[in-house]
Amino acid sequence: MIFGWFHTKEVKHYATSVAKEYERLRKSSAMRMDDTPKRARKVDRLVREVKEFKREKKLNFYKSAVMVSGIRQGLRTQGIPEPEVSAFVNSVLLTDMTPRIR
Repeated sequence: MIFGWFHTKEVKHYATSVAKEYERLRKSSAMRMDDTPKRARKVDRLVREVKEFKREKKLNFYKSAVMVSGIRQGLRTQGIPEPEVSAFVNSVLLTDMTPRIR
């Protein structure tokens, strides 16, 4: 039962897919010469998808940390500049900070 708490295969796979999707969005925006608000909407959509994944899977803090680390490493591996990596990862992290109203 406790070993499921540390099972991160699905989370690592998802983090890799998020990093690839971010790179795809980045390249398509550059090719289309999208303006800044349009690029921001695309990134916001991706952040909402990550938030939805976290909510659906009910990630504990360990799995959430592994996912964020995987996203960060995936973006770095693709050669994305560090300020941009930090901005995206921070936006993913800040989705956890919103208060839950019941």
